[in-house]
Amino acid sequence: LAARPAVVVKVGNYDAHAQRGMNQADIVYEELINANMSRFAFVFQSRTAKEVGPIRSGRRQDVDLLGSLNKPIFAWAGGNPTVTKIIKSSDLIDLSQFKCHGSCYRVTDDVVPYNLVFNVERIYQLSLPGAGRPPQQFRYLTKRSEEHTSELQSLRHLVCRLLLEKK
Repeated sequence: LAARPAVVVKVGNYDAHAQRGMNQADIVYEELINANMSRFAFVFQSRTAKEVGPIRSGRRQDVDLLGSLNKPIFAWAGGNPTVTKIIKSSDLIDLSQFKCHGSCYRVTDDVVPYNLVFNVERIYQLSLPGAGRPPQQFRYLTKRSEEHTSELQSLRHLVCRLLLEKK
């Protein structure tokens, strides 16, 4: 389990189209894609999910954001020609909807393009050369002062603190 690569799935962030698989992800990144819209990158490594979506396109920043995962498998819907070229020339292992080898499909309870999902269990059954094992992403403190403990009482401070502690 610890030796397998990370799988990153690009997921839309829409009120009208609920996310699937978020609770099973090890890490969830939220990426701002324009002034009022964001997308998620769900990272799986210690767990899987049978249905993750709605799958959306990649962005240029995915290459830099996901680089610390050591050649992760990148499950995405594809992208415009510029982004596609950037992804294909990066160290991300390209698993777009056009080469998903049966690990992606469309569900019937939503409309196109919001009905594309990936099955992370199936992704791990594929033999995808080049994917690497991710290093530990966070270091957790073993001892905390009272001041430090009270600072971490709110979710906002916890997220900020974890980001600061990232190695």
